[in-house]
Amino acid sequence: MKNAKKTETTKAVVILLLNILFVHQTNVFAQGQTIALNTNLTGAPLSTGLPPPPGFASRQDYLNSFTNKNDAVNAYHAGLLDKDEAAKAMMAAANKASVDIYAKVVDQNGQPVAGAKVEGHVDLGFGDTEEHDTITDVQGEFNFIGLHGQGLGIWLQKEGYEYDAKDPFQRAAIYVPDPNNPVTITMWKLRGPGSMAHKEFDSRVPYDGTSVSFNLATGKKDAAGDLKITLSRSPLRIRRGRDKYDWILKIETPTGGLFAENDAYPYWAPETGYKSSFEVNMSSNNIPWSAEWRQNFYIKNAQGKYGRLFIDLSTDSMRPDTGITVQTWINPSGSQNLEFDPKKQIR
Repeated sequence: MKNAKKTETTKAVVILLLNILFVHQTNVFAQGQTIALNTNLTGAPLSTGLPPPPGFASRQDYLNSFTNKNDAVNAYHAGLLDKDEAAKAMMAAANKASVDIYAKVVDQNGQPVAGAKVEGHVDLGFGDTEEHDTITDVQGEFNFIGLHGQGLGIWLQKEGYEYDAKDPFQRAAIYVPDPNNPVTITMWKLRGPGSMAHKEFDSRVPYDGTSVSFNLATGKKDAAGDLKITLSRSPLRIRRGRDKYDWILKIETPTGGLFAENDAYPYWAPETGYKSSFEVNMSSNNIPWSAEWRQNFYIKNAQGKYGRLFIDLSTDSMRPDTGITVQTWINPSGSQNLEFDPKKQIR
């Protein structure tokens, strides 16, 4: 571990919630509201106007002494802290939580990634972070020890690899740092992009159950196309932004197959598991309910070529039809490799 420093702005990294003891929200101590402890602070004094308690050189030293947020709330109710001080005391308590980690970085084949640059970002609340950096060893392992805060973000870099913070690793609800049982973090070792055909188009589809087909190569509506969309909404007439309603979306590839994906690294198409159709059934009683829908798919066309498909659709249009955005990436070589470089795009 080396190069510790503080910054006033939080870098855009995934927060790996190792220890979340406090969630800061604007106006968290507003009258009549409850804080994270579900403790109502109504009626507590706005300001103490008190000197630091015996044994403390300043009020700040007193605030920093809290190790438990419950104690800070109790002190607030007792009139020993005002709202701002209570928030700072809870923050001080939260920042005492350990965010230590032992981890191992591997590629998609499970092989260790040595020499990767690792950035660790400790969340200190109120927009502050503490930054640390290190390098993975020959076994792909690294650690951050002796760190305290509300969470830890990890960012990895190495030439020839890609790191996506969407799904960096899975961990137990209660994490106990163990050098003999490091957390596994995956990077994608790039194979190198080939030439791919990429197409993006916007169109519209009705929501009365009438099917519309598209030719994915041209982006045009085509009765004999290789993508068929059917959207049914009930009732047809709605108050946009006010009503919840039932809707059913069916996506079909009459001459190919679909495979829904939510992979952090969607760069290698599966060989099997494709289906000719995919259906979404959104009831007005669903929790959560949404009028929007978007999904990524792996696809396999009639010629056995692999690719990716992205569909973004809204169901709450007040017109007789609703907007849809479609993107496709097809590898014409027949390879399952879906790494894409715009410079090698087939037009």
